[in-house]
Amino acid sequence: MFQLAWVRFVCAFFPPILAQTIRDRLISVSKAEKMAIPFKRKSFTGSYLRGNTNDFHAFKFLIHGYFDWRNVVLAKKILRFKKGDLVEVGANIGTETIGLADINPKGNVYAFEPLPSNFESLQRIKDDNGLENLQLYNVLVSETKGEAFFKIPAKNSSGSGHITSGEQGDTQRFDVVTLDETLAASQSISAIIADVEGFEPQVLAGTEMILENHKPFLILEVNKRFLEERAQVTLQEFYDYLQQRGYYCFYIERLGLKKVDVAHFEKKTNKNWLCIPDGFLDRKGAFSRAIRNNAWNPLLRYFII
Repeated sequence: MFQLAWVRFVCAFFPPILAQTIRDRLISVSKAEKMAIPFKRKSFTGSYLRGNTNDFHAFKFLIHGYFDWRNVVLAKKILRFKKGDLVEVGANIGTETIGLADINPKGNVYAFEPLPSNFESLQRIKDDNGLENLQLYNVLVSETKGEAFFKIPAKNSSGSGHITSGEQGDTQRFDVVTLDETLAASQSISAIIADVEGFEPQVLAGTEMILENHKPFLILEVNKRFLEERAQVTLQEFYDYLQQRGYYCFYIERLGLKKVDVAHFEKKTNKNWLCIPDGFLDRKGAFSRAIRNNAWNPLLRYFII
């Protein structure tokens, strides 16, 4: 426990782009997982998350108060340009959900997560912090309503579960919903954040009305191999699908945005994308600056630039 406290203390003095590298040099993920220490940690956006270092998402959150801080920073910037609700598909244990709920107090955050243990973490976040704007759904999201099998991930990798074609090994059956049907009452959806291990095309296929009527920003994890093996969609097909719906796609890099290059994507097997809807392309520079400025912001835990 002392070593974790020391690493957390040291990292607190550095901006995110340096703090995460320093963390890796001071303590390994595998060592933290073996410690299996429960904790309660304040997010860099204000609310508290309870977790255990036996999961690498939770361990990194314990050290920094965030996991993928860029997604939260981008969501906050999106809300400046487009007020409304935020949607997170594949919320995992809530390392980004908690930040989304904090930065959008006047709007709802709809978080979808099938895995029971992860969903319990989300429910604790809502209850512990009194986040009335956080709406939770213990279901899978895809293109059609029904049921599907879900591959249960290893205990230390809570975010790696995914839909399977049938009952294979350690799987569980869950209800499936579409975003179009579930969120039909939402007046304005600002952004959809999806990390579903290759099934992003199916999620968006069940979101056609939202894409057409709300034109939300999209923050997507894109994995070429997972798209092909699990979704049966090539990277080019997915990119074309987004372009046809009026989206401009950019890699979320360490210090800003860079235009997606499908032809050379093999060098970027797994990458987060920001997809900007038509009419907002002139804001691209503002998003890049938000990433760059906060990457070097040593006071990120006190305020987001």
